[in-house]
Amino acid sequence: MDVVEMLRQTREKKNSRPITFSAPMVRYSTLPFRMLCHNHGCDVVFSPMIVAKGFNKSEQLRNIELQSDPLERPLLVQFASKDAEEFVTASEYVVNQCEGVNLNCGCPSKKVRKVGLGSALLDKPELIADIIKTSHSRLGEKQNFSVSAKIRILPDQGETIELCKRIEKMHSDFIIIHARNRFQKDHETPNYEMMSLIRDSIQIPIVANGSIFNQQDWELYKNKTRCEGVMSARGLLKNPGMFEGSTLTKPEYVQELWDLIKKHKASHSKYETTKKMFGRITNDLLNKNDRILLQQCKNEEQLKEFLSERDLLN
Repeated sequence: MDVVEMLRQTREKKNSRPITFSAPMVRYSTLPFRMLCHNHGCDVVFSPMIVAKGFNKSEQLRNIELQSDPLERPLLVQFASKDAEEFVTASEYVVNQCEGVNLNCGCPSKKVRKVGLGSALLDKPELIADIIKTSHSRLGEKQNFSVSAKIRILPDQGETIELCKRIEKMHSDFIIIHARNRFQKDHETPNYEMMSLIRDSIQIPIVANGSIFNQQDWELYKNKTRCEGVMSARGLLKNPGMFEGSTLTKPEYVQELWDLIKKHKASHSKYETTKKMFGRITNDLLNKNDRILLQQCKNEEQLKEFLSERDLLN
């Protein structure tokens, strides 16, 4: 399925629903969670952020980092890299598993920035341009395969617009923009005005990201920024059915996620991640005391018993 064409069609139908994306989340965006989101209204799912350098080292590492299923597609794979050849090599490994690759230029983590990845690339627009240009040159011949970048807005308005124009010029098929800069906190209001100015400055589709927790939030982005797509991270962790119109998470999502994890166990093997994920998805289904008790479960057996006692698992 051509993700770029999906975005373009949305632009042509001005009053249509934007294309919905699950965000690339380290630890959480594993195959079971992506399948859950796909099953409940998410049009395009993302892999976790994968460090390209490690991914290229061995087939064993690649099998650990990314497992996919044709039923979850369209799937996009995001790599963190600071080298064009390294990024392209990683992309070539996944070219038959997904509908496109994405360069992470937005991760604000200090640990990631310290090694020159993620939002550290925002200080090197020429490097971003080189990676996108090289990738388009090497991968552009594959039909219905996209190359894109995910960025954050910069503190300076002019620099933000110039960066987006530069990414477009290097033939990025679309651009994902988090509507805060890397120094802002998650609770701060997204900069809708800046997003609208970017929309006026470039022609490629825009996917908006940042504080999307319900239909009202993504409609606000659509109306204020004229974006073709919307992406959610924390909102989907709390309510995987958000994009199909569910206002709160449903008990059946818990059972479905459990079954998907059991089915794709090899792609979701860390218990602590599993526990945290169920802590997120059951947040609105449990009282405060039960939320604490869930985090005290020491293994999968205890977690299953806890959820079963509260009629969330069969």
